[in-house]
Amino acid sequence: MSKLAIYYDTWQKKNLSNIYNKGVHFKSNPRSLEYMEDLATKKFEDIEIKNILNEDELNNIDLDKYSEIVLLYPDAIGLGWSKIDNYISKNFNQMKKITILNGRRRVIVFNSNNLFGLRFKRFLEKALIVETIFTIYFVVSTPFLIIKDLLHGKK
Repeated sequence: MSKLAIYYDTWQKKNLSNIYNKGVHFKSNPRSLEYMEDLATKKFEDIEIKNILNEDELNNIDLDKYSEIVLLYPDAIGLGWSKIDNYISKNFNQMKKITILNGRRRVIVFNSNNLFGLRFKRFLEKALIVETIFTIYFVVSTPFLIIKDLLHGKK
């Protein structure tokens, strides 16, 4: 039995002229198929790489004939991979090994703890919570800082 690497680029079907999508895409900094293929062949021996264009193509792959599945996340946390993660965890024999290789060259074991962490990071990335909190803090605190400077004679 051999290993199967699955590559899926969620950004190929998104409208990057939308400012939100463009911002999230920029922050995720996804790697190309060629880059991920090169990385996978260097990290794993005897690996077959499949580039899927949508989640439904997974139904056409016989996962049981592979000893290990490697998910090639083009970014650090696998934005847009939730459906694929769910499909793999439900349809792949749990006794076999599932690994994630992300665009930052990190190898992550696919288990429930790591998957929960990735989902939480994906939520933060998509919701822009950190950026929103910083913006609110900046907008609210700026007038007070200006008044403080003016009262102390700073210009």
